[in-house]
Amino acid sequence: MISFISTDFSLSSNFKPEDMENQCILCDDNLSGAVEYFQASKKKGFKPIISYRGDEIYIAKNKADYTEMLDAFSSQRIPKVTTIVGAPFGKLANLVTESYYPYVPAEDAWEVAKDYVRSLEGKIIIGVTPYDSDADRALRELLRDLAEHLSLDTCVVDDVHYTSNLAVSNGVEYEPHKDHQILVCLRTKKTVDHHDEMEDCFKRFFKSNEYYPQDWSNMPEYEGTKKLVESCEEYDILAEPQLPFFEDAVNTLTNLAREGWKKKGLSKEKDWVVYRDRIKEEIRVIGKSGFSAYFLVLEDVCRWIDEQGWMRGHGRGSAGGCLISYLIGITKVDPIEYDLLFERFFSEDRAEARQLPDIDIDVPKFKRQQIFAYLQDKYGHDSVAQMVTFAALQGRSALTAALKFNDSCSFTEIKEITELLPMKDKVSDQMETSGEHSLIRWTLEFLPERLADYARFEDGKIVGDYANEFEQAIRLEKVKVDTSKHASAIIVYNGKIRDVCPMVKDKSSDELITHFSMEHGEAAGLVKLDLLGLACLDKLMLINELLKEKENSEKKK
Repeated sequence: MISFISTDFSLSSNFKPEDMENQCILCDDNLSGAVEYFQASKKKGFKPIISYRGDEIYIAKNKADYTEMLDAFSSQRIPKVTTIVGAPFGKLANLVTESYYPYVPAEDAWEVAKDYVRSLEGKIIIGVTPYDSDADRALRELLRDLAEHLSLDTCVVDDVHYTSNLAVSNGVEYEPHKDHQILVCLRTKKTVDHHDEMEDCFKRFFKSNEYYPQDWSNMPEYEGTKKLVESCEEYDILAEPQLPFFEDAVNTLTNLAREGWKKKGLSKEKDWVVYRDRIKEEIRVIGKSGFSAYFLVLEDVCRWIDEQGWMRGHGRGSAGGCLISYLIGITKVDPIEYDLLFERFFSEDRAEARQLPDIDIDVPKFKRQQIFAYLQDKYGHDSVAQMVTFAALQGRSALTAALKFNDSCSFTEIKEITELLPMKDKVSDQMETSGEHSLIRWTLEFLPERLADYARFEDGKIVGDYANEFEQAIRLEKVKVDTSKHASAIIVYNGKIRDVCPMVKDKSSDELITHFSMEHGEAAGLVKLDLLGLACLDKLMLINELLKEKENSEKKK
């Protein structure tokens, strides 16, 4: 079995790469899931094959193809790689059909199809759909004739969005396609009962539950699918963090620390030996990790912020335990004075594992864009970018979706039910202690009286008037449904970001932002700085300015 899968990174699927049981080809409408898919494939012993759906399906058969695909996706151009045409809802399918349900072929479909395929460059494969609707059968017949006429290879292209036609979760049997339908409803804003009002490309998911991995080996084109997989090379898309280059970074960091030692007069401290020994140990561990440049980048940007006369935070969380950061001006808290541990911030184990340290810097909200522009000017516009973040369904939003799109009850009752769930940040510690990651399931188990009128546990199963909706909502928790720009993360890379990471335009601007999540970007070699804009710092700066103006005014009098 070989399937073309859409993962939840497509924002309309609940298929996760970790659920793969057979060889799969990644085929989202973006490249955001490439790292997660790559890691899952390697773990399961499958060859990773990365493609994405644009006008047609583009396949990366080797590392050069993958790099070309990333650049093309980021530039919104057609990549110069092997292309599969004719698969359902690609450009060729749209050109030769006037409607999908019912299927009506364009009057000159044959000529249009020939002209379109002949206009394409590079290696072309005809992708044949395996599904059995009238539309799919008619399109399949046309594509088979076209492949024979133009002497082109063929392959079977399915469209997997969920794991199976029947599954079991927590001892309860369910139909995965119904969960997928809720995700489609989220995109189209229609309920399950009103799928006929959806666009044709979404309507198909309500007319069939076949969009799961199946054995298509009975189709003659399946040999072409196997041939395609065999022709793809194995290559690596992961890398260690690639920091901006600094000449002799360890010595540079050491010298900056010495300067900080002198400025702060630590040699006069009663316990100056403690400081000396701590500095030596921190320099040793940081040098061993190879991340001295990370501290140099942050030292540079913090110094520049201070030179502008802007306020910034003193140091957040475990970063306050780093004496080197204090000496070079990144943080403003002496960890020796407050008995803060370096190991809580950055341990030797993390250094050996090449895990980046994590320092959060609070900056004025309305100066953050200028700070970002400074970093771009310093390290290169192709090497610095802001980052995407993926929003997933949480307890309340997952339950709202299950109740709303199944037309289970009125809006008023949905609001009443979902507000009975506690806010996750209020109970996160208790959830962690219990080992339960689902807010809905945790509430049913530990606060059963809240939801007893709607759903409850009996003999380990959920029962009640809305039992099915609660079960479905639990399965939908953590499924990705939207994107936005990360509030604090800025990517700084030693090279051209789009060589290793897809980029998209931010929704609210024309700015290109990275389209890997935080952990996947780091796995691909990107380095993340956390510069969080706080409006309170802008207000404090304004108060200072007003006080100075008042003071100057009084002096003139």
